[in-house]
Amino acid sequence: MALVSTDRIAAGALILTQLRAEVGSLYTKRDLDPKSWRIWEQKAALFKTRTAEFYAPFEAAATALRAGDATGLETAVQFLEADPWCFRSGYMKAELMHRIANSAGTEAYRARLQDIVIHLLRRPQPRLLPPTVRLAAAVWDENLQNRVISLAEEDSSAAEQPRVLRRLVAHQIRTIRGLGHER
Repeated sequence: MALVSTDRIAAGALILTQLRAEVGSLYTKRDLDPKSWRIWEQKAALFKTRTAEFYAPFEAAATALRAGDATGLETAVQFLEADPWCFRSGYMKAELMHRIANSAGTEAYRARLQDIVIHLLRRPQPRLLPPTVRLAAAVWDENLQNRVISLAEEDSSAAEQPRVLRRLVAHQIRTIRGLGHER
């Protein structure tokens, strides 16, 4: 599976963001004349192509992980470490966190995945709370627990998020164990 560096992920996300803005700007002018329509259409097609190209390695990683193939782990982890903000990135983050949490072979990635959980606690993305909880439960240990507690102590105004995460992770772990999973 082809690996993508975090720098390339960030650059790709920036291109998508710029293209999306251009498409939006051209959309408002597309009805002016046939030329404006064609320009908008071409830019929209380019955006669609670039979006597919950008997400292809990460969709392949998610597919591999779903099939039980751990070769997608590195690519998935790199995407989460890059934490891109662009069209569809939240959906991809949620998908990858879900797939990683349900994958075997994550032990070698435990420290990096724990860093991702802490990053998401420092920069909360509300829609990503459920997949963050799943991911945290999959890599939860005393080290991550202590880091979450320390995070709550660092900033009392943001302490609620780590407390909520700890409660949700505990519930997730009990649920997983109750279903007979060995995580």
